[in-house]
Amino acid sequence: MILVTGGTRSGKSSLAERLATEFGGRVLYVATAEPGDDEMRLRIERHQADRPVEWGTLTAPRDAVSKLREVEGRWDTILFDCLTLYTTNLLLEKEADSPDPETVLTHDMHSLADYLAVSWPQCIVVTNEVGSGIVPVHRLSRLFRDLQGRVNQLFARKADEVYLCVSGIPLKIKGTGATWPVA
Repeated sequence: MILVTGGTRSGKSSLAERLATEFGGRVLYVATAEPGDDEMRLRIERHQADRPVEWGTLTAPRDAVSKLREVEGRWDTILFDCLTLYTTNLLLEKEADSPDPETVLTHDMHSLADYLAVSWPQCIVVTNEVGSGIVPVHRLSRLFRDLQGRVNQLFARKADEVYLCVSGIPLKIKGTGATWPVA
């Protein structure tokens, strides 16, 4: 598994798409965004237009593991874009129903990370670095920031390679040939 992380508009998706193309074979794009408004609908359409036409798309804003199990063996590579929206979707769904949504979501994310690492060795996961700014004022925002930071750490531990994108420049920070020391 490869994890691609970075800030907004840092070049994460472009790098992930290039890596998926380099893997070759049949590529399945796992889309986690939902078109909740016109601006998001336009973003989704731009992402779709940028992808090769021969790639498949699986929309999985939630329940990615069960949806991916249904298509196992039909694809060589998956590009999961993005883990941050997936976390957001699950948090918003479970936050109202659970007194401890972080525990529930941590279990869900461990299941997803384990499944991808074992069942999809040619998997590229895109995520966002969200904890480099100010401390959010609202409880739900702080919960999201903290949870996403732990999710990113979990996926980075499971990943064979990790890239950090900064201003369109990818830096390999884990794996053979990493540009930074790896712990």
